[in-house]
Order: sequence, then C-alpha cells, then structure tokens
Amino acid sequence: MQGDEVSIDFSVEELLLLAELLGQPALPGLDDAALAHLTPDARSAASDAALHSLMARRVVVSTAEGVTEVAAPVMSLLEVASAPALLGRAEHEVDGLMEIRFYLSQPDVSVEQTPLIGGVHRLTPFATEELLTRALGRCALTERPVVDADPITVTLGQLRATNDAVEAGEVDQARAALGGSDGAAAFVAALTTRVSSSRVTFLHRPTDTVIEGGELTWLDGGPGGLWLTPTVDTDPDEDDLDAVLDFEVEIAPATAAAIAAELHSYLPGSD
Repeated sequence: MQGDEVSIDFSVEELLLLAELLGQPALPGLDDAALAHLTPDARSAASDAALHSLMARRVVVSTAEGVTEVAAPVMSLLEVASAPALLGRAEHEVDGLMEIRFYLSQPDVSVEQTPLIGGVHRLTPFATEELLTRALGRCALTERPVVDADPITVTLGQLRATNDAVEAGEVDQARAALGGSDGAAAFVAALTTRVSSSRVTFLHRPTDTVIEGGELTWLDGGPGGLWLTPTVDTDPDEDDLDAVLDFEVEIAPATAAAIAAELHSYLPGSD
C-alpha cells in the first residue's frame, strides 16, 4: 500500500493458478511459458506452493464441500485485469534501468500491473478517468525548455551511429552523423543531457474487427528539451539489418502538453 492506494502482490505462479481457478486468460506477459523451464514435478510443486500461499493469505478458501473459492475482492480485480476493454503499456528508462507497467482498463475501473523483482507482480486498482495522468506520471513527463528547431529526417543507421558517438563522448561526430543541421545539433545536445526515455501505448477495440489507439516514444533531454523519437524496432534481426537501418524516421522537438494531447487522442471517446 502506498499512501491511500491499495495494492496486492502476487507471484507468477499465484497469478497463473488464480487464472486457472477462475477460468480466465492469464494477465499480459504471463502464460505457461513463464514456467516452461520447470520439470513437471517442479511445476506441480510450484502450483502447490502457490495454493498454500494464497490460502494462508485468505485469497483462496476451501469450503466445507471441498470447493476452492477465490475471495470476492480479488475475483473482481482479476475480472477487470483479465479481459480489459483497453490495454496500455508504459515504459520508462533511466540510466539503463527500465520500468514497465501494464494498464488493463474497463470503462470505470482499471488495474495497473507492475512487474517487480523476483517474479512478483503488483496489481493496483484505480479509476479509469485517471489512466492518462497515471501513465504520464509513471513516465515523469514534465515541461522542459521549448526547443526552437525544425524536425529532422534521418535513417535508423544514422540514429544508431549518433547514439554510439554520444555514448563515446564524440559530440562533433554525433552531429555529423545526423547531417550537421541546427535540428541535428539541438537533438545531439538533448542526447548529451538525457534524463530518460519513455514509451506509452494505448490500444482498444471499438468493434471486433478494428483496433484503435497508438504508441508514442519520446526522449527527455532535460535542459535539451523533449523530443519525439521513432517507435520502430531499433535492434532488428541480422537478416533484416541493412533494410531496417536504411529506414527513414522523423525526430522532432515536442512539449509535454503536446505529448499528453497526442496520447489522449488514442483513448476511447477522445473525438
């Protein structure tokens, strides 16, 4: 529990067992593959241990008739999380450490699923109207100095070379890799003062055959401003490497308000 929030933590084994008991799909990122490395005997032992743990915490109880039941509050929480009308994901990376959170939303109630160290997942219910604010808060989005520069179009190969040069401390080489324009210089300056990188995705189905929403990725350059960056895979398979590195993308300065507005447009009923 943090402040007035109520959260509950479960191990992967507990969540898979609860999904089985309730006849529900597993939560995002969790399926039988999570235990694939275990032998059948070890899987059985892990399931037994998960059941005992859930019973000790009174998440699961056995009735006099021998029926195993899941506590009503947990059942309600998992009913929302297992069949969301909207699925969100927020990634926030600082100094090489990535935090990922999933958002599983129904119109009124949502669940934030946070993977923790040791195969534990924290589930936190909240009002769906807080979804965007919550996701952006997890990504520490804040206003930065507005950058007066035009967007730049570069290949992923140039972007990779630029990142490598910045990491090596070769700032002039980094600017040259992007073509040396004013926009390139401003973006390289943001890379050198980088605070974090974030990615937020919201997807929902208005009908059975249509998926709507979108994904947005940005760099927080601190005094170097906010920059929208590519959402494509920048670490492709070797077989596709040449084609992917020649792919052109746009990098553009942004504001926190513009990022929030774009993400809001991905949500249901934003028209």
